Amino acid sequence: MPLKLITGPVNSGKAAIVLDAVAVAAAAGAEPILVVPTVADSDLLRRELAAGQISHAVRVTRFLGLWDLIARRVGFDPRPLDDFGCQRIARAVCDQALADGRLALLEQSARTDGFASALARFADGLGEVRASPRKFEEVMQAWLKTPAGADGYGAELALLYSSYRERLEHLGLRDPSGYVTELLDRLGEAPGAWRQTPVFFYGFDDFELRQLDTIEALSGIAGAEVTVSIPFEERAAFESREAIIGQLRSLPQTSEVVCEVSRAHYERGSADALFGLERGLFEPGAAAIDPGDAIERFRGGGPRAELELIAARIAALHSEEGGGLPYEEIAVAVRDLDDSAPLIEEVFAAAQVPIAIRRRIELGHTSLVRGLLALIECALCREPGAEDSADLVDKLIIWLRTPGVTEMKYRGSVDRLERQALRGELKSLADAEKAWSAISNIEQIFALENLRTQFSVGPREGYRKAAEQARRVLAAASQREGHGTAPVFSREQQLDAAALGELIAALDELDRLVGKDSSLAPTSEQLLGELAARELTTGESLIPGAVSISTPLALRARRVQALFVARLQEGSFPRTATEDPFLDDWARRSVNSAAHAAGLKPLWPSDPVDRVAAERHLLHSLLSRATRLLVYSGYARTDAGDPSNPSLFLDDIEELLMPKPQRLTRALGEISWPEDPKLRPSGYQLALAAVQPSADQSQVPYKLTNPAAIEAISSREVWSPTSIESYLRCPMSWLVDRFIRPENLEPEGDQLAFGGAMHTVLQQVFERFAEESILLREDTLGIALEVLDQVLSGLEEISSDPVKERIERRRLRRSAAAYLTRAAGSGSDFVPTHFEFSFGFDDDPPADLGGGLLLTGKIDRIDVLGSDAIILDYKTGSIGSDQGQANWSKKNLVQLSLYALAYRAAGGSEDVVGALYQPVGRVGSNTRKPRGAISKRVDADRTDIVKTDRVADDDFPELIDGIRQIAIYAIAAIAAGELEPPDPEKCAYGRDGGCAYPGICRRLC
Repeated sequence: MPLKLITGPVNSGKAAIVLDAVAVAAAAGAEPILVVPTVADSDLLRRELAAGQISHAVRVTRFLGLWDLIARRVGFDPRPLDDFGCQRIARAVCDQALADGRLALLEQSARTDGFASALARFADGLGEVRASPRKFEEVMQAWLKTPAGADGYGAELALLYSSYRERLEHLGLRDPSGYVTELLDRLGEAPGAWRQTPVFFYGFDDFELRQLDTIEALSGIAGAEVTVSIPFEERAAFESREAIIGQLRSLPQTSEVVCEVSRAHYERGSADALFGLERGLFEPGAAAIDPGDAIERFRGGGPRAELELIAARIAALHSEEGGGLPYEEIAVAVRDLDDSAPLIEEVFAAAQVPIAIRRRIELGHTSLVRGLLALIECALCREPGAEDSADLVDKLIIWLRTPGVTEMKYRGSVDRLERQALRGELKSLADAEKAWSAISNIEQIFALENLRTQFSVGPREGYRKAAEQARRVLAAASQREGHGTAPVFSREQQLDAAALGELIAALDELDRLVGKDSSLAPTSEQLLGELAARELTTGESLIPGAVSISTPLALRARRVQALFVARLQEGSFPRTATEDPFLDDWARRSVNSAAHAAGLKPLWPSDPVDRVAAERHLLHSLLSRATRLLVYSGYARTDAGDPSNPSLFLDDIEELLMPKPQRLTRALGEISWPEDPKLRPSGYQLALAAVQPSADQSQVPYKLTNPAAIEAISSREVWSPTSIESYLRCPMSWLVDRFIRPENLEPEGDQLAFGGAMHTVLQQVFERFAEESILLREDTLGIALEVLDQVLSGLEEISSDPVKERIERRRLRRSAAAYLTRAAGSGSDFVPTHFEFSFGFDDDPPADLGGGLLLTGKIDRIDVLGSDAIILDYKTGSIGSDQGQANWSKKNLVQLSLYALAYRAAGGSEDVVGALYQPVGRVGSNTRKPRGAISKRVDADRTDIVKTDRVADDDFPELIDGIRQIAIYAIAAIAAGELEPPDPEKCAYGRDGGCAYPGICRRLC
């Protein structure tokens, strides 16, 4: 039967021709099949057919369903392997080739995680072009004789491809391309089995090779009436589709119907703009069009701000004032939908706009699967008592926290177990299991013991037990009081349940594969990685009463009244090219050329499509989907504040628009909403904005108002210099860290532990020198380093982690030795005398500096020479010019000055003539010098003092007294509950996202 090809511009009535033909075939009892690209297209067309009362007589499906029907009619039984099964076989092939030493150029790559999945895709592509292992090897041998292939890379590819195909054949399995190839061969052997059922293809703008082969087989040897609708014109926007149209036109007995340009489907007030954009986009010399009210442009300060604009605009369109546009007549196109979905769901939920969204997610990102994988990882541990199993303690806790695993009465016990883990008290998985038994009074974790036992028997037994345990978790997590034993899932639980079901299917597939060939059993690491990376498609593309959030490809076969094209950013349109990792476009041209020169048939029937041309076609097709309103949008910066460039196609769009649409903007992090009839924020968003400081409130101090909190703060009498400096740097950070002081479940950080160890080491080294009356000079440096090694040998543990302990001790030795070397060569005459000089602790009274300023603290070191003293504060990190005395007042650096005053007030006998931040870490050459303030008359020969840190003798007391006044002001502000940053322009929250507590502060300066 001839193939009927229907072409023409977008929106030219091709759908009507196809659906009319489908109706005629259905009325004749031919049971026609309508093939569409996506599940959403299938749902949409079923509704249209139902309106015509013919849906019962038409099968609407995708290519997968069509192939399944062909298989049933010709009696072809084996189903193709899914991506997971193909990847497992590819991984086994790679591992065998590595074990046999047959890979050289690909050896390192073949050991990486993504190699097997890439190989499976590459082999599937070769199968699609019917490249047998022998044919591929011949072409690779021809390529080997050219300069491009002379390194032997092709030979290793041929080896892997041949091994992959041989393994599939040996197991009696088929990958997707192999399945379709054999399926069509079976159809060729029994064409009458198809019964000449008519097939209609609608909504496609491109076809894969296996899809073209199917069309050719049905319209050719099977004798079916086949109709293909595909948009095409001889113009720039369709340049990338010339090859596919040429292939369809070349099929035997093809007739073509060309539809005429039409603007009938556009709404009257929008037709000029939307039709003009469709006809002029990417056309040289196209006439300018007036966007009117039909085309709008949004620009968000960041991704969230952009989506907030879109959601508020949709809410306004749906409102009565906006015309009451139904939500299902609105769509949002997002290129990176899988990555953006969580943010989209969050923003639209806040805007109270219902959405339908279908996306892919990795199983390891869902809570129930994450818990099961944690249990499997613990069960696979061969030596739970070994120290290297300590990392699995966290996995055990993840399992115990998995919904449905731990009874409510024991959940507090999990917190206690995690507390022990965070404090480094559990050295192995076995320790954690024992600790759990002691805490919960449960003898053992039965799920773990049972799974451990089954994996010790064999991998298949382990997979079956893991699947059984997954079913138990699924049942337990779904239970709700009063619902009996039937699973009951909330909307939030549906994703977790679907992911767990996919995990069970993967475990069952592994059991089947390993039953066929034991060498297909993955290692523990491979098992966990491959299961976690397996993807699940979840959600719905179309839901009545909901906005459709879709990818551009998913929208190509439907029209909507309002279309929002989001994320028009560089790297999105056009999308950054992702070529085949084994043979990119250039290499494929080279391979085809080598094959042709050797008299062989090229592997690929045509050159790769121009990717930019394909991207132009996709954008053109997408922008033509709106019938009433088109909104295109982007954002200026990422949520981290980094600049983000607009799409390279933006100029192509806007050069057609005259005047350009007024840009509606929303700043990065903005909370408030403008009075704009185009936007309708939700009640929640308005309430959130109402509690935020607005622009005209910026002069009102940001302060505490709760009387109890103010009283608690103002009742404090004694302060530490570091606390005062923390307040002056960021009052909100001070409030959390110094006043609220939430308990830290984790042990102190590595840097804090290192700093404490450095203080201890230097104190003991200098005390040993003092006992033996040795001065640190260049000629005594050798003795100092010997003393350092002796002190380090007796030092207590720095880290409970053995690996970190070795690293930190080496780091400590290098840093301390570097500092002692610098100190020995500095030329200072002052002698380290007092260490950890404290005041205001235990029975010691605080240092009274007057003006109500009572201090408590501890000075790291005081160096003395006669009646003079220099205050030193150790810094294990780098220091810079900010710490110099010239910046103390500007930067509110009060610590050293307060220490200098407190030393005398607390009983120090010497006069303070200097106060320095002393770097003791192994830092860069430009940050090794101490910074602060020191009198000009002392240590005149010292070589490590920055010139600007020298002050006149009379100026030093005045300098530190000025700092005292700043501190007095600070404690008065604290007592009043003032939380306004001293320099709002430099507030970290608004400046660079470096705020420590953005969720608490939420302050934009």
